[in-house]
Amino acid sequence: MAKINASNIRLKVKLGSPGSFKIVAEETTCSFDVDTADIDVTSKDNDGWEETLSGLQSGSINCEFIVDYVAPSGKASYEDIYGLLMARSVNDWQLGTGETGDLKLDFKGRVKKFSKQADMESAAKVSLEIKITSRPVMSDEA
Repeated sequence: MAKINASNIRLKVKLGSPGSFKIVAEETTCSFDVDTADIDVTSKDNDGWEETLSGLQSGSINCEFIVDYVAPSGKASYEDIYGLLMARSVNDWQLGTGETGDLKLDFKGRVKKFSKQADMESAAKVSLEIKITSRPVMSDEA
């Protein structure tokens, strides 16, 4: 697999019924985080050292996008994403480039946090946290 330019990575969400994937409009940053909880199994025999086992895994996607109240066709709008938070719904998401042969990540998740920031003399932005609600599946883009 070749190196990937980060500006080519896109976050997509399935909207509507039956549903189609739409790109989160004007996305500027995106990170994928996975964490494994620790289960403490320390005993007096550990000579003062903590001993742990791996527990449950959890993950999130954090991204930022420029506010666009009228998103171009094929893209999710500000209103679409805010609506997901208000609905508390779990949706299908994809993170990838869309290029054949590149890796993509498919997962179910819900919008956990939606923060709007409007700095003086700058484009208004939204920070978004998506809580991953099931095991992500990594596969090749088709």
